[in-house]
Amino acid sequence: MAVVVDVHYLQVAVKAFSLSGSWSISAFEKALVAACGGTGTIVKRFACDSSKEGGANPLHAALASEGYELVLSPPKPSNGMQGATDVDVACCIFAVAGAFAAQPVADTLVLIAGDSDFRPALVAALGSGRSLQVAVVAESHQLGKSYRAWIDETALVAHIELAPLLGGQAPGVIDLRGASRPAAGASGRADVGAVLAACEAAVASGCDTLTLNLSGKNREAEWGDTETESLCACLRGGTPQGAVVAPRLQQLWLHHTAIGDAACTALAKLLGPTCPQLEQIHLSDSRPYKR
Repeated sequence: MAVVVDVHYLQVAVKAFSLSGSWSISAFEKALVAACGGTGTIVKRFACDSSKEGGANPLHAALASEGYELVLSPPKPSNGMQGATDVDVACCIFAVAGAFAAQPVADTLVLIAGDSDFRPALVAALGSGRSLQVAVVAESHQLGKSYRAWIDETALVAHIELAPLLGGQAPGVIDLRGASRPAAGASGRADVGAVLAACEAAVASGCDTLTLNLSGKNREAEWGDTETESLCACLRGGTPQGAVVAPRLQQLWLHHTAIGDAACTALAKLLGPTCPQLEQIHLSDSRPYKR
C-alpha cells in the first residue's frame, strides 16, 4: 500500500487528541495497516504540505525520518488565496495510480485527508484501468454528505475512521465530539452523567491526566449552558464521580457548542484548587467566542 498524507489535516486531528509532538508515527502506521486488513506493507509514503516561513515544521522532520517523501509547496499567500497543497496531493494520487509509470506504485492507496476536493483525482485514478483500491482515512463528521455517499457507494473505495488510529496513543483523551456525545434519552440533550462515567473509566484504567473533548454539534445530544453548569457542579464536589475526575482534568474542549455566558461563569469556578491541573479551556466557535 502507498500512503498520501495531507499534513495540515493530520496535524489538526492530532491536536484534537492533545498529542502535539508526543505521538509515534510508526505506531500510527501499525494501527493504519491493521485497519486496512492487517496484511499490507507500506511501500511508498508521501506527505504534502505548504512550507513554513520563518522556520521548519517539526512534523515534517518526523515524517521524513519515517521514510515519507515531503512534497512542500510555497507558503500560503497572506492575501487569503488557496495554497498549492491540494494540487500536490492530487499529483501524488496520480503517482500512486501509475500515471507516470508503467505500473501502479501499490495496489492500495491510503489517503489521509478529509477534503472532498480530492474526489475528482480519486475518480480519475480508479478509472485509469489500473488495479487500485482506495482507503480514505478521515473523521466522519468532517466528510461532506455527498463525498461520504460516494465513498460508501463506490466499489473499491472504503472509509476508515481516523480518530481510533490516534486515540490509541491518547488514553487520557475522552473523545466525545459530535455524534460520539452521549444523549440523555430522547431529550435532545447530552447526558452529563455518561460523560463523567467515561472520564471515571479512563481514570480507572490508569490515566493521571484527562482531556475531555465535547466539541461539535449534535442535535440529539446538545451541549449548552445547562450541561456545562451541571458538569462544573459535579467537578466541584457535587458527585463522587466529579471528585475523581476534577483533580485529573487538564484540558476541556467545547468548540462549536451552544454554550453562553452562564457556561463561562460556571467554567471560571473550575480554575484554582477545584481542578489544579486544568491548563486549557477551548471555547472557539461558540457564542461567547464570536462576540
